[in-house]
Amino acid sequence: MTRSPQEKVAAYATWILILTIAVIAVRALVDIIGFSTGFAAGAIGASSGDSDAALVTAGIGGILALLALAVNGILSIALLVLAIMTIVQGAGRGRTGAIVIVAALLLGVVASWILRIITQVIVANAGYDAYTAVAIISAVLEAIRWLVICGALLVGALMIRRWVAQRA
Repeated sequence: MTRSPQEKVAAYATWILILTIAVIAVRALVDIIGFSTGFAAGAIGASSGDSDAALVTAGIGGILALLALAVNGILSIALLVLAIMTIVQGAGRGRTGAIVIVAALLLGVVASWILRIITQVIVANAGYDAYTAVAIISAVLEAIRWLVICGALLVGALMIRRWVAQRA
């Protein structure tokens, strides 16, 4: 039994919305792990003076963050594939929503690379006095980037869902 392209896009729309929410949730988990590990390692190192315990905490947090990033990568690739399939088989706002998702995924990675390169260049050329200010500015810019990408992903997924609902 062959399904029409519109029926396929309707099925894709549900999975795109689920994967979009999963990508956002896992990425938030990665950031939570990173922040909490940094705070915990700093607190352990400062309170007990035991650098081994702080290093173990940082190591475990790093491993957990890498695992979560791997899951995020797999989910993002699945979302990218479904969005491309929707671009090919969809039309109108459904196709536009899928293009927004693909653009958000790709531009999010490129923007992250650009921010990291700029931050590394500034840190390499600045003294230790400027490191804290650069770290805070970098964290704020990364948070803004994350919010913009999450918003674009949600807008794209909802555009596809709305287009499918109008065609049903």
